[in-house]
Amino acid sequence: MMRIGFAGLAHSHPFTDAGVARSEGVEDIVVCSTEPDRLAMFQQQYDCHVVHSLAELLAAGPDVVIVTARPGKATALIEGVLAAGVPCFANKVVAANEVQLEELDRVVSGHPGRFCTSSVLRFSPAVVELKAQLSEPALLVRATVRHDISAFLRPERAWQDDPQQGGGTLVSVGLHGVELLDAVLGEGARTVSALRASHVHPTNSEDTGAVLLRWPTGALGSIELVGAGTEHYAISAQTATQELHHALAGPDKLTALGYRDAMRAILRMAEGEPAPVPWQRSREVLRAVLEAAKLARS
Repeated sequence: MMRIGFAGLAHSHPFTDAGVARSEGVEDIVVCSTEPDRLAMFQQQYDCHVVHSLAELLAAGPDVVIVTARPGKATALIEGVLAAGVPCFANKVVAANEVQLEELDRVVSGHPGRFCTSSVLRFSPAVVELKAQLSEPALLVRATVRHDISAFLRPERAWQDDPQQGGGTLVSVGLHGVELLDAVLGEGARTVSALRASHVHPTNSEDTGAVLLRWPTGALGSIELVGAGTEHYAISAQTATQELHHALAGPDKLTALGYRDAMRAILRMAEGEPAPVPWQRSREVLRAVLEAAKLARS
């Protein structure tokens, strides 16, 4: 019987993760959280065993632990999970600045294949299909990311809008865009330029952004980010002879956005397979998005 541990319930993803895990046949869920209100919400939705510390969670013998914590607390939890020899998946964002990224790198580097952090969008069937349709190298890939940040402005989640605590919109939402580009163009992205603006929300970070990245091959990637309106994600690619476009949409939202395939990859980690996205690649994605936020805010 598969047992999943949830360490932290800082934002919405673990609530979705638990439902998807149930649909994949997972029956046993163990959870710890230092946020009583969010823990109560989780208990209302899912039959689970609640513990009061990471040590208790690990003592319960989970096959994999999903960490969802504020960036300032995530690394310590990840370190504890990996030290116990348990595979670990961490929901974004795991580093809000370069210092946190370097500390996370120190913790993760000794556990190759046992740790993964990624946007679920990387696992979207639309992204996989677009990449498969490319018959020649892409010259330009564009990601469109629209995600209303209203929820990030509420008191209990305002940390996500704070560049120091959660990275702000360019990091927490912009990461989705960099992941989409990386999934198509591969590793090696370097941020060339980035701009930000606030048009809709009284935000401490931004609600609009544009980012340009370059790959070692010379390929370019752009991200158009809007933190307002109906949630929408799309990816397009141009080659010398092709122009492809896919919206991440479909009758089952959880499939279209990659949640189901991401969870299947997490469960395969629990069964002993290596991480679906190597840490070296995830680290470069995080570095690129942090560089973009730094450039845009300078």
